[in-house]
Amino acid sequence: MSTAQETGRAAGPRKLFIVDDDAALAGLLEQKLLSHGYAVYAHHTFRNAAEAAAIARPDIVVLDVMLGDGAGYEVARRLRSHPQMFIAPILFMSSLDHKREVAYAFEQG
Repeated sequence: MSTAQETGRAAGPRKLFIVDDDAALAGLLEQKLLSHGYAVYAHHTFRNAAEAAAIARPDIVVLDVMLGDGAGYEVARRLRSHPQMFIAPILFMSSLDHKREVAYAFEQG
């Protein structure tokens, strides 16, 4: 059985979901990923980010820790509460450099 069959996802480009309130940074990341053949979905606010990701059903989520209208950690917790998103890896992006922030990110998802 293939990975697509095991996860119930259609075969095709890997899907990434970006949550970042910095539109320029998100756009740069999106361009780079698209050029490598990924399907990319971007969301620029905290509001409804987890719900939008659950609908998109990405293979991986790239999540900014510090969003202008909420905490990225809360998005991670909400993602983990969705049965469809429980197994998707979450990659946190942050300018924070404290070990406790890194540890907290791992605890959130």
